[in-house]
Amino acid sequence: MQLQGIRIEYFINGGLALLWIYPLLCLVGTSALGQLKTLELSDIHFVMLLPLSYSLGMIISFIIKIGLKSRKEKIRKDIFGKDDLKNDLFFIESHIKTAEFNKELHNILEINLTRQRISRGNILNLLMITLVSGIYVFKHISPNVDLVVLLILLVIFLLITFFFVRRGFIKIWESHQKTYYHYLLQINGFIDQARQRES
Repeated sequence: MQLQGIRIEYFINGGLALLWIYPLLCLVGTSALGQLKTLELSDIHFVMLLPLSYSLGMIISFIIKIGLKSRKEKIRKDIFGKDDLKNDLFFIESHIKTAEFNKELHNILEINLTRQRISRGNILNLLMITLVSGIYVFKHISPNVDLVVLLILLVIFLLITFFFVRRGFIKIWESHQKTYYHYLLQINGFIDQARQRES
């Protein structure tokens, strides 16, 4: 959803990214991060985090958009049966048409688009949160565990992570993507029928 040019999904995806970036940097271990751990956060620190989370959200969105491009194209072709250029033109025309016809319908369309972008960003964020959590756990139990056992546990952990990403997070995004496309078709059909009745 757009609010005077600001995308809410960037704040959400960027905020989630901080949940794995900060612990990852702590695992690397720098003196600056050691000082941050003891720092009491005030309102000004939270205000400073807003542009950081927004910027991170843009980066996360860009990376995962590239990673899911082929899946997105497949979903588009399954639903619309058109090539990518025609699809892009259709989406642009649909948003313009909806905005001109009814602002509330256009806002609903934007909300669906925002939901789809948030679920797309969650794929990378939740994957990284899971991986960083696993690394953190293995780093702390490694002195007490045999190396072979540790490697077996790490492989099992990575397989479980891959399973949840493949079966869980990506399926949720695909569901939101399909819902958005179907909703776009329904709105277009509704607008066309309404304009035919008017003429």
